[in-house]
Amino acid sequence: YEQFLPIIHSHKPVDIIIFMLGINNVKKQFQATSVSIAKQMQKLVELAIQSNDIWSNERKKTVIFISPATVNEINDINREWDFDGGVAISHDLGNQYAKVAKYLQRNCGSCVTIKFLDANKAGVLTGADSVHLDAANNAKLA
Repeated sequence: YEQFLPIIHSHKPVDIIIFMLGINNVKKQFQATSVSIAKQMQKLVELAIQSNDIWSNERKKTVIFISPATVNEINDINREWDFDGGVAISHDLGNQYAKVAKYLQRNCGSCVTIKFLDANKAGVLTGADSVHLDAANNAKLA
């Protein structure tokens, strides 16, 4: 969180902020759950919303957050990156992020538009390593 505001301040004023975070959080070393990852995302989105000086128009803010494509299998590549156990967690991120989106839409007032996209429901798939998007799926997401 400490790095978010300095980074976004270097790009201000902004009209829209798009977040697609969380897939690295499913790594075994972090011992996170889909619920805890979604709560972290919520804190980051709330920080963005509350930081009025970054917005080009503080009365019309738009935040889009995207649940990343799931880790569909553990293979030799992503096992080396510590994604063991991340399949189930990543599959539930979309559900948990959707709950956060509903909460934010209800509780953040009329000055912000919250949009949510579950990359999996948009047909976006991870590439050969089952973690990163390949060029075709990046294009699909765009």
